[in-house]
Amino acid sequence: MDPSYGTRRNTNTKYTLERVRSEITSSKRQRIQWLIDQRLLPQQPTCSTCQKPMKLTATPSSTSSISDGFRWQCRSDRAKDKHRVVKSIRSTSWFEGRLTLGEVVTFTYYWAHSLQLSYISREMGLSVKTLVDWANFTREVCEESQRPW
Repeated sequence: MDPSYGTRRNTNTKYTLERVRSEITSSKRQRIQWLIDQRLLPQQPTCSTCQKPMKLTATPSSTSSISDGFRWQCRSDRAKDKHRVVKSIRSTSWFEGRLTLGEVVTFTYYWAHSLQLSYISREMGLSVKTLVDWANFTREVCEESQRPW
């Protein structure tokens, strides 16, 4: 995982469901930037080939069944170190999965407020089985982030 993942920040920001929804229903770029700012997505990964920071670039919508609209990319056309490295914006984060970024954030809000999965299922239009899987996964991520090592 990204080393900054799970790092606690001192913030007094209060998030209501309305505020969360306004953040996740903004443009794709704004949504992703908000998730990066909240340290829910990696800040800026390093290219595995040249060790330089990767750039956030638009993604063709046909490249994934769930397109976030952006990906991390590093590319060099110089003969000496020609390469093209592409990485999902979700890699090394807990967003890896089939739910959209907005669905994961909305589910997490409901889960953190201890709402019943049957209620969340009705509100989000997702199966209880899917939500049970995400609840277990979210609990595991929270437990892991609290470990001292």
